[in-house]
Amino acid sequence: MGSRPQWKTVAQKAKALGADYQTVRMPVTTLARLCERYDPGAIDFLKIDVEGTEGDVLFGGDWKRFRPKVVVAEAVTPLTSEPAWQHWEPFLIAQGYRFVLFDTLNRFYVAQEHPEIMARLPCKRASWHAVRHMYEIGRAPENKQHPDHALAQDLARGFWASLPYLETSLITSLLARARRTAKSDEFAALASTVDAEPFRAALGRIACGYDGGQIVDE
Repeated sequence: MGSRPQWKTVAQKAKALGADYQTVRMPVTTLARLCERYDPGAIDFLKIDVEGTEGDVLFGGDWKRFRPKVVVAEAVTPLTSEPAWQHWEPFLIAQGYRFVLFDTLNRFYVAQEHPEIMARLPCKRASWHAVRHMYEIGRAPENKQHPDHALAQDLARGFWASLPYLETSLITSLLARARRTAKSDEFAALASTVDAEPFRAALGRIACGYDGGQIVDE
């Protein structure tokens, strides 16, 4: 199928740029089995971004039974701009998909039985500066210029006020995500902490400022 970057190589390159990583073994499945399990029916759009193993996903699909109308796959080597689609694009083309656009990161394909979609998709990417990007706007709760600032503030107030009433499993998941905890023993230790009385008291102290427990000048 051709060469593809190994995950260790990608991880080590990321570490050289200041990011850290840990190895976690997880069960995997194929795209075909995933579709069989959830029976999605018609699939309008499929985006594949798996850090250099896009080919593995594509080769594992059943393209006769499950045919997304549009397939978008990241097509460059992680942490570089080097082409990485040569070993999987011929396979996708052979399944009846037509290449439409490369935006310097992703390649777009349309199922040949949907020429109406192909006719509507641009064949040339727009200028990067044609739109304002979300990273330029910042976080919604913090930036008053964000289009969703008011909604984000309402949601934040509601969330903080609801802290003591949230399920333990949800709070544990939130903390695990924030702390990037993936190991089962670390997750179990975190769950035990969340169940402890001092932690529940801390939730109450956080929530009271948003739930009428004290007056806050804003």
